[in-house]
Amino acid sequence: MRITTPRWLLVFYIALLSGAVLLLVYKALMRVSPLPLPAVEAAAQARQTKAPDRQTQLLTNYRQYPDRYIRILEENWVYSAKSKSATHMLKLRNLALAAYSEIEISFTYESAAGKELLTRTVKIPESLAAQETKNLKGIKVPGVPEGAKTVVVAIKKATVQQE
Repeated sequence: MRITTPRWLLVFYIALLSGAVLLLVYKALMRVSPLPLPAVEAAAQARQTKAPDRQTQLLTNYRQYPDRYIRILEENWVYSAKSKSATHMLKLRNLALAAYSEIEISFTYESAAGKELLTRTVKIPESLAAQETKNLKGIKVPGVPEGAKTVVVAIKKATVQQE
């Protein structure tokens, strides 16, 4: 019995078999042996020590972003044309679980058109305990221009108190 197969099909089968053999040889040559167990354990331990615990991360956030945790709930101000100064009354709320001291507040005075006239930073001598709300009265800012109609108040800096 004679099998008649077209020549192109035989060439195709040979090419497929050759490709499969070459792939197996390539896989065998590229095989990477697994790491020894002590190396795997050391790598896992190094990964765990790099990640800070939750409390450390929280304190880092308190230090880096005090403006996110100290909120200005109310703000009123009175301008004195005679002394060219402004007196501010603020209500601050500490949302953090840590106390803040050396709080610096920025006052940016703007004209009726929204043009920035003056920016001053005032350091508050009082500290703000964890989760505390405090009314601050009599914060004086000298040298305020007469054209100031609005003021933008923001927390610039604060230091976390160590317990």
